[in-house]
Amino acid sequence: MFGTPKGTRKLDARRDEATLTLEALNRSQIGISYTPDGYVVEVNANFLSVFGYTQPEVVGKHHRIFVEPDYAASQEYHDFWQKLKSGEAASGRFKYRRKDGKIIWLRAAYDPVRGRSGMVLKVIEFAQNITANIEAEETRTREKAKADQELLHVTTLLAGHLERLATGDLTSEMIEEVADGYKQLKGNYNRARETLRLSLLAVADASDSIHRGSGEISSASDALARRTEQQAASLEETAAALDQISATLKRSSEGTQVVAASMNTAKEEAIKSGQTILNAVNAMTKIAASSREIAQIVSVIDEIAFQTNLLALNAGVEAARAGDAGRGFAVIASEVRALAQRCSTAAKEIKGLISASSGDVDAGVKLVDAAGGALTDIVAKITDLDQLMAEIAFSAKEQAAGLSEVNTAVNQMDQVTQQNAAMVEETNAAASNLQKEARMMDKLVRRFELGADRRTPTPLSGDGIQSVPTRKLMEQNSRKSGKVTMGALAIATGTENWDEF
Repeated sequence: MFGTPKGTRKLDARRDEATLTLEALNRSQIGISYTPDGYVVEVNANFLSVFGYTQPEVVGKHHRIFVEPDYAASQEYHDFWQKLKSGEAASGRFKYRRKDGKIIWLRAAYDPVRGRSGMVLKVIEFAQNITANIEAEETRTREKAKADQELLHVTTLLAGHLERLATGDLTSEMIEEVADGYKQLKGNYNRARETLRLSLLAVADASDSIHRGSGEISSASDALARRTEQQAASLEETAAALDQISATLKRSSEGTQVVAASMNTAKEEAIKSGQTILNAVNAMTKIAASSREIAQIVSVIDEIAFQTNLLALNAGVEAARAGDAGRGFAVIASEVRALAQRCSTAAKEIKGLISASSGDVDAGVKLVDAAGGALTDIVAKITDLDQLMAEIAFSAKEQAAGLSEVNTAVNQMDQVTQQNAAMVEETNAAASNLQKEARMMDKLVRRFELGADRRTPTPLSGDGIQSVPTRKLMEQNSRKSGKVTMGALAIATGTENWDEF
């Protein structure tokens, strides 16, 4: 027996394999076969399920019933079938229409089948339904386009508002509608803008307050400088007057000692000779004159003590107003007041003694004039008067020492006043710099538009601060070595100056 040729068996095996492959494709994919001109020959169940047709409705129909009419009438569609008819395969994504008109997408492969002669016998199409993927892709594309449009809209709005912010307009609030995804960005921008606007408003208000405060400080410093200048001048005159009074008291003390020595000599001469009566009369006359002068001096001392007491009282009041900074000055003022009271008491005692002495001198002169026999009484009176003069000399010495202490205290007050004047000048300079910085800050803030709720800055009376050159004036008013008259002292210690001090 002759078996089947070996080549024939291989051919049959290949045909069986191809048949199995086609069956598998028919089960898993959409399958359809066409004539070379595009007419449907056969379709599988997958095709009928996807396209919604029955087999009699499609067999013998042209492929164009599955595509858009515009595409079916196009040159591109004609060329597509011409290539397939010539044996050129085609594959890719293709757009179709179901029976109900709904669009579906297939990933398809068109394979021409040639006969033994090489001519195309039919065209087989196998495809997969990718409509869901295409629709998802289109949805993503639409959503991306929408998102890009929303982003462009928000970016354009934000760029416009940021441009206004860049020009200093902080009232540019974003009120336009934006997509939900950008509402947080809109809110963040508006909050940031409002926070910046409120911050700059606070800066503007602070600048205005600093501007006005520095002006008030300047005015107060100027007034304080003027009062300090007047106070220094008054202290200057007071110190000079006290120097002169101290010198006068010293001379009075020395004169009193000389008078006491003269009285002692007169007493000895009166015992030796009656001739001393005339000398006693002359001495008495001189004593009477000296007593009147001393009484005038004591009156001046009493007045100075009264004025010094007022000065110390006012200084204590000002020191109390100054608080802790004036505590040391208050102690000095208290000591000055105590010295003034001691001077007043001593002056009153001297005045009483001088009054008594004047009476005794007058009586002695009358007795000397009445009779030379009263020489013994006169000597006794001279002795008493000598003792009184010694007491007067001692009191005058104490007054001189007291006035020296008062003078030292006044000099210390003068030094403190000079230091205060220097501090006032430094305060003026600091206030001037502060006002300049405040004006600069206000100028910077004015570059921004902050809305209608910004306060209008309060203008000052002048652009700058005219500070009093206190230190220079103090140097010009430094203590003079010349004499100060009692009239000048009275002016320096008048009521008006005391009130201002």
